[in-house]
Amino acid sequence: MAVGDKPGAKWGLNLQPKVTITLDLDNHGPEVLEEVNKYFGNSGRIAAPSKGGQELVFRQTAVIKYIIPFLKDHPLMGGKAKALAIMIKVIELKASRAHHDQSIMARILLSIYEMNEASQRTEADLIKWFSNLPNPKLRGASQPLEVAPLTRTKLSPQYVLGVISGDGGFSVVFNQDANISLYFSVTADLLERGLLEALKEYLGGIGSLGGDSYSVWIVIGNNQIMEVLIPFIDKLYNS
Repeated sequence: MAVGDKPGAKWGLNLQPKVTITLDLDNHGPEVLEEVNKYFGNSGRIAAPSKGGQELVFRQTAVIKYIIPFLKDHPLMGGKAKALAIMIKVIELKASRAHHDQSIMARILLSIYEMNEASQRTEADLIKWFSNLPNPKLRGASQPLEVAPLTRTKLSPQYVLGVISGDGGFSVVFNQDANISLYFSVTADLLERGLLEALKEYLGGIGSLGGDSYSVWIVIGNNQIMEVLIPFIDKLYNS
């Protein structure tokens, strides 16, 4: 969810549903985004490349018409599932104009602030949002919205491959004894630890979980990667 200034709007704020997919410029990133956009009826906009990669952005109409129905059929896991549930709830409250109630708007703003821990939002952003309300002290007296995230009861091969392709990374290390070691890892925020545990078990328990301020699933060893992970990926890509 994006929050921006909008003079004339209730509380002077515009709550805009927004979904962004970011890919590196290498590994055919732009072509992948074009295919994803085509799948969703070319309803998104591919932004100009930047140092952080290239983004495909879906805004309110596309989010409601294409993205939310797709994600209801293919639920997310971990922190992203909660973020989706918050976005759906906010859209429903906006449609009923419930956000015109100051107390409900306060809960919405708290939820939007917390929905993506990895976002660039700061405490200053939250203070600025609440300064638009007649009673800014609601920031400390309100609770975020209560939502029930859509849950995925079973992982599919395609879902696992999507996480591996989108968030995973391979590396090769040349050791001093002239041997080669292979590494694979997926790094996510702490809320995604349950997802990483599910991925690990789906692939036969290979690798290990770690991380303190973040979650990481790392697979070390040529046997696990060459005999389990690579065959799994090859089978799906070639099917």
